[in-house]
Amino acid sequence: MHLRSGLLPSSLPWYTGHGKEVSNMIEKLMFGDEECLFDLPDICPWCDKGISPILLAKTRAAEGNEFGFIVACPVCKHLFLSLHIIHQNDWGELYSKRAPKPPFRLPPLPIPPEIKQHYPDFYQIYEQASVAEIGGLDKICGMAYRKALEILVKQYLIQQSPDKEKEILNESLGCTISRISFEKIQNLAKAISWIGNDQTHAIQKHPDYNIPEMKKFMLALCHLIVAEYVADDASDFVSS
Repeated sequence: MHLRSGLLPSSLPWYTGHGKEVSNMIEKLMFGDEECLFDLPDICPWCDKGISPILLAKTRAAEGNEFGFIVACPVCKHLFLSLHIIHQNDWGELYSKRAPKPPFRLPPLPIPPEIKQHYPDFYQIYEQASVAEIGGLDKICGMAYRKALEILVKQYLIQQSPDKEKEILNESLGCTISRISFEKIQNLAKAISWIGNDQTHAIQKHPDYNIPEMKKFMLALCHLIVAEYVADDASDFVSS
């Protein structure tokens, strides 16, 4: 069995899927009837080039008045996070200022290159979740990591059973995980989904497990998926 890449729909509330170029570096958002303008960075913190940033996603922190934009540099293609503080003047009008922290650069992710190559949608969302986490948006990054898991698991199973693609895409994540025959992969996926579910609900069922454990299990899952395909290649070789 060999990997093939494919696209799956993304439905995170803050995930836009395809980026748009912000030509004037100003992004306008509405909060109810109030308009607020955000001055996005025009210098990439990775390559130091002047840019018109590509807006990929935006989110407001669950508490406080911080708002974050995940953007990509059109020159070097790296992602970074720009944080802004929303204020209100004496007339009730909203305005924003960039947070005192500089735009966050995302360090290299420990995801195997085979996963990045063959599961690009998973990698993209995992990368955006990492940017949000590094930027301190800990209230929403767990939801993104869970979404990344869903895409990875569904695409993994579609590789194995392409005739069941429609069923797999339309069923719940729990049903999809139950299809996995490799017990260790199934247990890792189940554990990640349980932690991810806690990240999307008000009450945590597993308070001793959080984002660090979720990422640890995700990394092990990625390596096991790659190892399984490598083992399949070895089996094909010795039986030929």
